[in-house]
Amino acid sequence: MLFFIEYFAVINDKKFANFENAKNKVMETTLDIKKRIHTFIDHADERMLRIINAIITNEEFEEEGKSIVPESFYDEIDERKMRHLRGESKSYDWEEVKDRTRGAIK
Repeated sequence: MLFFIEYFAVINDKKFANFENAKNKVMETTLDIKKRIHTFIDHADERMLRIINAIITNEEFEEEGKSIVPESFYDEIDERKMRHLRGESKSYDWEEVKDRTRGAIK
């Protein structure tokens, strides 16, 4: 984060007297963002609230070291990979995929 702040200051030709000024600027921005989000949530419709709730749920899962993606999904991906490596499934290179897609569109 510190590198980003210094880099951001340089690319925007802003000169901060010292790092504390840059840090304070970020804190002000963070507070402004929080206020803006609170205002937005107060007026959000149900669809938007569900989206925000999904983001929060995902963050909570990640903090606990869990995943929203079920283990069965990863198992299926592993099985498909093994079938591919054993030559039991059809696969296509990128050019074939593009050609097939273009053919389906016509």
